[in-house]
Amino acid sequence: DERSEVLREALGDLQTALGRAQEAADQARGAVARHEGTLAARSERLPVLRRHDLLALLVPDRFPTEVDVVPLEPLPIGAVEFARWLNDRLDGSAPTPEQREQNVAALDRAQKKVIDELHHGYDAAFPHDDDLVTVEINSDGGTVSLADLTAELARQDAALQSYLTEGDREVFERFLLNQVSHQLRRLLTDADEFVAGVNQALADVRTTSRLGVDLGWELNTDDAGIRQAVKLLRHDTEQMGEEERQALRAFFERVIRTQRAEDPTAGYRAALEKALDYRSWHEFRPYLRTADNKRVKLTRTQYRQLSGGEQAMALHQPLFAAAAAHYDRAEPDAPRMIALDEAFAGIDEEMRGKLMGLTVAFDLDVILTGHELWGAYGEVPSVAVLDLLRRPPAEGVSVVSLRWDGHELIDDGDLAGTATESVPQRAPHEGLFAPDPDQT
Repeated sequence: DERSEVLREALGDLQTALGRAQEAADQARGAVARHEGTLAARSERLPVLRRHDLLALLVPDRFPTEVDVVPLEPLPIGAVEFARWLNDRLDGSAPTPEQREQNVAALDRAQKKVIDELHHGYDAAFPHDDDLVTVEINSDGGTVSLADLTAELARQDAALQSYLTEGDREVFERFLLNQVSHQLRRLLTDADEFVAGVNQALADVRTTSRLGVDLGWELNTDDAGIRQAVKLLRHDTEQMGEEERQALRAFFERVIRTQRAEDPTAGYRAALEKALDYRSWHEFRPYLRTADNKRVKLTRTQYRQLSGGEQAMALHQPLFAAAAAHYDRAEPDAPRMIALDEAFAGIDEEMRGKLMGLTVAFDLDVILTGHELWGAYGEVPSVAVLDLLRRPPAEGVSVVSLRWDGHELIDDGDLAGTATESVPQRAPHEGLFAPDPDQT
């Protein structure tokens, strides 16, 4: 009886444990079912990670970039095995939500950079494959991945570098290191002489506070290769050593190769002209000359600190120089015309005379309008002046013709109605002035 009682109690405990075990088994079966659903859903998303172009970026040491090259190890077929294989070969851990936001922002910036920097028939698209953003490059040759485009551009670059045969290189070197180098040296020297002449003319034009302006023609690039090449080009290539000639040769090859890569469709002459355009390596920069002859770069801040007359002077002088530089490229007998409305407003008479003298030094033909602007300055050899007078309620405008001969104003008579017949032909450096009509 005692044994039976013990067994009945044990049986009750086992039945209770069995119930708990059955309940746990039911919960486990439910969890397995849920996890199987999750596994199936995620397994369906895994194929996007099997993309060849993606694996070539994620595990480049084990997966080649070229599609037709066999990987160093086969990809696991099962979803779980593939996930573990890929996870073991990735560095780092899963990003936090904050890191993910930063990554998305970085991706947006990278997409914009790709769009901005693609040229010459390439167009970028960013399709979404599940949660993976990919880059596709569309061109006339079809759609390729970014990795494939990189490989193709590398092949093109290698082809460009081996483009010239040894015979071509000899012609290339003889042409560039002799003819082109001599021409560039002449042009650079002409530019230096022009700037020196401009600054010599500008040196005599100072405000009452002894403030002046001059121009700098300076390199506008931090490219060490261009800076070295310009320095070398200022010397005769025939007097250079082999090391200097090699540096110049490497510079020519680099800029031409870069230009050809940017626009492969351009002809060789067009590529040469653009690659060797020495003007694109320089820019004009205005400077102020202070009373103690210090040279200060004319910035917006410096300009705002000047008086009205000084501002006008600082603007007119570089503009006259720029106009002269432009006209120097024209035929010798071409007009060198500039026209200014309300000329020299806010500038005192002494400075007006100096600025007019500057137009003479630059051999400019001027047409100016201004209030009480007569052009009677000793710096100007000859000026035709038309004084326009309006006296309401009388209709029309009266025209009085005057001429400055370098010493005095001479009355040419009333030109009303016959202005075109009365204005004599102008000699070189002459100006034509038309003071504004009086306003009521």
